[in-house]
Amino acid sequence: MLLGMTRPPPVTPYPLRMSDALRDRLTAQAKERGHSLHAEIIAILEGATGLAPVVPGTEIKTLAEEIAEIVAAKLRDSST
Repeated sequence: MLLGMTRPPPVTPYPLRMSDALRDRLTAQAKERGHSLHAEIIAILEGATGLAPVVPGTEIKTLAEEIAEIVAAKLRDSST
C-alpha cells in the first residue's frame, strides 16, 4: 500500500444459500457478462437497492436503441 493511502473498510463475508437452478442461472448470466458469480450477485443487489447505476452488458444494445429512438424523435419534432 502506498504511503498516505488508507485501507477500505473490511467486508464481512455473508454465506448465501440458493437452489442449484438459481446458481446455474446466475452463473450463466455472469459468464455472458464477463463477471464472476460474486460480482454478478453484487451488481444485481446494488441495482435492486439503488446503490449503484446499473447498465448490464447485455442491455447496452437496448439502451443504445432507446437513445437512438429519443434522438430520432427529437430530430423529427425539430424538423416539423
